Amino acid sequence: MRVLFVRHGLFPGYLAPETKEWAKHLWRRGVHAEVAVLGERTPESAADPLEFPVHCIDPSNTFLAYRALRPLVERADIVHYVLGKRLEFMPLLSRRPKFVFNHISVSVTGRALEDWAINMGKRLQPFLADHVVFTDEALAAALKPIRRIPTSLLPVGYPDDLFFPCPPPVPDGGKRLLYHGAVRPLRRLDELVKVLARLPVEFTLTIVGGGSAADDSYRQSLGGLAASLGCADRLHLLKKPQAEIRPLIEGAYLCLGYVPMLECYQDQFVIKTIEALACHRPVLATATRFTTSFREAMGHDRLLLTDGTVDDMVAKILGADEFVRRFRAPDNLATLAENLAPYSFRHIVGTSLVPLYETMLGNA
Repeated sequence: MRVLFVRHGLFPGYLAPETKEWAKHLWRRGVHAEVAVLGERTPESAADPLEFPVHCIDPSNTFLAYRALRPLVERADIVHYVLGKRLEFMPLLSRRPKFVFNHISVSVTGRALEDWAINMGKRLQPFLADHVVFTDEALAAALKPIRRIPTSLLPVGYPDDLFFPCPPPVPDGGKRLLYHGAVRPLRRLDELVKVLARLPVEFTLTIVGGGSAADDSYRQSLGGLAASLGCADRLHLLKKPQAEIRPLIEGAYLCLGYVPMLECYQDQFVIKTIEALACHRPVLATATRFTTSFREAMGHDRLLLTDGTVDDMVAKILGADEFVRRFRAPDNLATLAENLAPYSFRHIVGTSLVPLYETMLGNA
């Protein structure tokens, strides 16, 4: 079996971890996997040892992108496209392989009319696909394709070889809050800086994650806001590749699975939440529709929810000691790995991806 993953965005840095993980675990199972990326590899990840081929394609010209993709598509048995834009007509290049179109999100611009138009386009995208994959039932309901196509759920995953139980925290008299994720204006991280300004001096806030070069000015503005609020000495702004995040999680009092309380975020899973849980660290998360249902599945001692306002986040953080104590209880941590197992990339590839591909190829 030969599988070609196609996606937009940087690879294998901040914006495309799932295709890297799928290809890695397929390769280890003896499946020939390749990844085609419309974009360039990030400098900090250019030297990453990869077990599978990566093809970087210039996205500036759609015609040239299709031409570069054609030989890769021709030799694949399965083409798995993580939907972006401009490549919906790949199936017209060749009907030899089977095409899986994979939705991982709804539009998150925060502008209602634009989000509606983009999401309507997402419903039309899979028209030529053989199969459509969603991350969860809420996303499937939000983005049900116009044409009836066989669909499956492929859970959001986390790399269990990068995020695994950390040792018990070492008391140092401080309480580090950690946000790990995209650092861009749409995430409204200035709200977290305002929260920090209202917390006692033992609290610090570390914001670490990626973003495009255009987002660097926003990162700098967060530092300026902290200076104006008198908490610049307690704010740490970092930009690190994913493989270097775990030591930061290890020292966290609370990890922040924060997104603004906007409609466009309601049905999206915040992967950083599960990565922190895999490291045995408690999480304060925005109470979106998805995280609310996820907490019901995981248990109330695993996730502390906030309505996302500054007042509520401050109150939840100041009163979190008892939640953190219950989270760290040995009987709670003893079953956490079992509850998280279905979200491991290793597990997802073995129980979901390979069976899906075999069924599509008639090998089941």
